[in-house]
Amino acid sequence: MGDNGNNRAVHIVKELSNSNLNQDVQEELIGKMFKDGEEKDEDAILDKLFGKRNPQMYVTLIMSLMLIVVILILTLAFKENLDFVKFIWNIAIPAITLLWGYAFGKSQTK
Repeated sequence: MGDNGNNRAVHIVKELSNSNLNQDVQEELIGKMFKDGEEKDEDAILDKLFGKRNPQMYVTLIMSLMLIVVILILTLAFKENLDFVKFIWNIAIPAITLLWGYAFGKSQTK
């Protein structure tokens, strides 16, 4: 929360304490307000998994590994048909290059 958010929170707490609401209701509302602020700071699932620093690198790594595994499986399945294997690798190499170009380009723009 910035200064504007803090001022707004202080204003809301003052208004609640000066209101004619029941004391229990006031405490519950104030508690919920601060509890909501704490939940916003909690990391998301992908932040926990990849971290907040350059998560695109981790996502790119996983996507690249998945693509390579699929291409290797197809290569082994169609090893007799060399034209098809060359065709698949001619698609896979630019796709991997594109993934890594996106990841490095995205990390440099920050």
